[in-house]
Amino acid sequence: MAKRLYVVAGELSGDAHGAGLLRALKTRVPTLEVRGVGGPQMAAAAGAGLRDWVEDAAVMGVWEVLKRYGWFKQRFAEMLDELKAFRPDVLVLIDYPGFNLRFAEAVKRECPETRLVYYISPQVWAWHKGRIPKMARLLDEMLCLFPFEQPLFQSAGLKTTFVGHPLVDELEEKRLPGVTRDDLLVGLFPGSREREVARLFPLMIETAKLLRAWRGDLKFEVPAASVKLAAQIRNLLVDTNADEWITVNAGESHSLMQRACCAVIASGTATLEAACYG
Repeated sequence: MAKRLYVVAGELSGDAHGAGLLRALKTRVPTLEVRGVGGPQMAAAAGAGLRDWVEDAAVMGVWEVLKRYGWFKQRFAEMLDELKAFRPDVLVLIDYPGFNLRFAEAVKRECPETRLVYYISPQVWAWHKGRIPKMARLLDEMLCLFPFEQPLFQSAGLKTTFVGHPLVDELEEKRLPGVTRDDLLVGLFPGSREREVARLFPLMIETAKLLRAWRGDLKFEVPAASVKLAAQIRNLLVDTNADEWITVNAGESHSLMQRACCAVIASGTATLEAACYG
């Protein structure tokens, strides 16, 4: 009987890491059956059994979650029903702790035979160490990215494996051969969530206007993580009369990081990615 895996990721960074994991698992176990939710990269790696939901699921802050509580409650129930019918051997939860830890608790109760594995541990060492005993009770194994995380979870009795950070390998695959930086190109990276873009991009536009007033030959590009975000970004550019001189590119963030001479970047995974490209 083929092995079955259910996987949950709720953000674009988790989608990228999850896609790499799924590709590796599919190589090792070609008959692996995969169900769950993630983003476009995971959907491409897993096939028809995995749904792309990150554009709707990647919200930020308590208020945004509360505004969409009914939606999240419905998705939670649908996914739990799907998992119970699928009966996977393993559930892999990728980051996204606010949702995933609650989902782990429900699966532990409803499907005790399913092994629960967490990939990319929540940064509880920084913001909520009190969650570690609960995680040790719920999970069968933690796969962590940083070596200092391993003893934190192991001391609570949770089997923990340090697997290393996949970001360097992922970025190397997207490195452009022979690319040279454009000394006049400035990258604007307002984030991958609607709320981030709404809050940060207007300030980035104003900054770009000041730079353009200082150097009229500067060029500006902004990558959009999705079609929906591209439309939001274009609307903001039109509203601020900047649509004729700031270019929007869908899904070109890694290319822009390698071509631009400098960038303004929302705090998060993108800052680390840009640093890796130098």
